[in-house]
Amino acid sequence: MLNVSRQARLSITISIIQMDLASRKLRSACHGLAMDASTSSAPRRVLKTTSDADRQHVLSAYEKGTPPSEISRLLNVKKSTVYGIIRRYKDTWQMEAKKRGGNRAKLLPREAVDSIRDWIEEDCTVTLKTLGEKIFQQYGIRASRSTIANEIKDLKSLKNKSTDAGTTSYSNDD
Repeated sequence: MLNVSRQARLSITISIIQMDLASRKLRSACHGLAMDASTSSAPRRVLKTTSDADRQHVLSAYEKGTPPSEISRLLNVKKSTVYGIIRRYKDTWQMEAKKRGGNRAKLLPREAVDSIRDWIEEDCTVTLKTLGEKIFQQYGIRASRSTIANEIKDLKSLKNKSTDAGTTSYSNDD
């Protein structure tokens, strides 16, 4: 009888452990859902560009006399976006979205890049830090080491392109 009761206790203990594990899994799953729904910090908002078709719909509805708040609700576009589209159209008569991005001007003028090339040809062991100091002394421009390194990479790529073509010109006139 002692053996039966030991087996029964063992069976009950295993059942309790299994139920405890299942309950922990359930609690953690529920806790995860609760945390997702009521986190203290709001999730990052996804930026989206309003399509030109939506802009056209906003403007045509506005011209028909629909209030901006109603346009916002109907087209599922933020009210501030609707007001911005209308304001921009009134100011510039333009309904298309602005083009994003652009081509930033280089920090170093062509003469400074030519000087870098000359300094490297004179002494190929010159450091980026030394090149930066020389650029500052000669041109009054504080260029970071990464800027100088990028210019050197550009010089190398130009040299490789020109040697592939059969010439050794460093010209970068586009």
